[in-house]
Amino acid sequence: MGGREGLVDTAVKTAETGYMQRRLVKCLEDLCCQYDMTIRTCTNDIVQFTYGGDSLDPIFLEGKDQPVDYGRIYQHARAKYRYDAEHPLNGTEMNNFIGQQLKLNEYSIMDEEYRTQISNFIQKVSLTVDKFRKKYSIDNSMPAIKEEQEEEEEQELKSTRANKRMSTVIAHRSNKKQRSLPNVLYEVERCTQSQLYEFLQLCKYKYGRARLEPGTAVGALCAQSIGEPATQMTLKTFHFAGVASMNITLGVPRIKEIINAVKKPSTPLITAELMNDSDQLFARKVKGRIEKTYLGQISQYIEEVYECDDCYLLIKLALDRIHLLQLEITPMSIIDSIVLDKKMKKLKYNQLSLHAPDTITLHVPDSSKGSMYYTMKRYKEILPNIVVKGISTVDRAVITLDDKNGIKYKLFVEGEGMRDVMGTQGVDANKTTSNNTMEVYRCLGIEAARTTIINEIVYTMASHG
Repeated sequence: MGGREGLVDTAVKTAETGYMQRRLVKCLEDLCCQYDMTIRTCTNDIVQFTYGGDSLDPIFLEGKDQPVDYGRIYQHARAKYRYDAEHPLNGTEMNNFIGQQLKLNEYSIMDEEYRTQISNFIQKVSLTVDKFRKKYSIDNSMPAIKEEQEEEEEQELKSTRANKRMSTVIAHRSNKKQRSLPNVLYEVERCTQSQLYEFLQLCKYKYGRARLEPGTAVGALCAQSIGEPATQMTLKTFHFAGVASMNITLGVPRIKEIINAVKKPSTPLITAELMNDSDQLFARKVKGRIEKTYLGQISQYIEEVYECDDCYLLIKLALDRIHLLQLEITPMSIIDSIVLDKKMKKLKYNQLSLHAPDTITLHVPDSSKGSMYYTMKRYKEILPNIVVKGISTVDRAVITLDDKNGIKYKLFVEGEGMRDVMGTQGVDANKTTSNNTMEVYRCLGIEAARTTIINEIVYTMASHG
């Protein structure tokens, strides 16, 4: 059975991804890079001012989405271009030289961000150089020059005829031999001004090579880059390990949802960062404000009471359960929720009364239109399903622990209502995200929706290798 299912899944998946790729190609086939480096359609409409935000061709990128692997190029420049006759630079001199060079018009073709990355890399290297030179007390003198100085001092010592200074001369000579450093130490972390210049030239060359050429059909490349990996996907759902059986749709179905701009995805998920992400108790309180809580979940029982002269519904609250779940619920807030519920038609505040901190009574009005008995039964069915706390469009919220960078709690919220989640007390609205593209568009605008599409496609692709 498993083999049949796999064959059917492969056949259906190939057809779906093939049609999806065809639609993408037809939609994006006219996108092209112009000579002003903007991406335009055949009708000259601008889609992007810079391709990918940096105008770099992914084919020529090195390392992690960078045009240059700085560490490798730096070591290459030091090994290939020796410049043995030059004095090595210390950390301060390296930083000053790089700062002066990057201000020249020669390097103006490189973006400000790229030049800042080069400067930051050299700053890290300079710290290593200074640390090494300080450890072994290395100055800027070259080994050959130091040998000449030592020979001159030796001749001076030999010409000394004062016997009274002979002991001082011998002690000075022995200390000098102890302090002399092997020549190999002058080669470790050695960098000259010419080597730094060659390093900058290599960086400039690689950056210019990585720039996108005008006329590149970037639309077809984009469609193929999404369509081809989609044919390799097999899994449909992904399980969050240790998170209360929470599944999210991935693979081909998720890619289809993103491309088709589905208004209601199969597994909508909101990721909410907390203002105080190191306190578990704080996270539980925020969860109680977001996750919808029904009256039936916090009640011991809801019973019908019939007396000689009166009949009513008795609601017994479980206060210990409310306290344990860190719910900010009071009997008066419960009464408000009951009266304001749409299903409780024509219910007035005077029909509800609080007899004890954990006891609420609901008196059914005497109506000539229907039997009081059936009205009691109907209210008894409705009451357990009334939302007394939380966001009604949220199914549930789960607290997750991220211990990669220390203890950090955040919430995964299943359901919709991103605007309500962002407005909840204790939630950091600036770091709250959703995988529902249309909801992000309605809440934050078109640019946020574009970023969501990019992030979701990258996440889905990464989940499948």
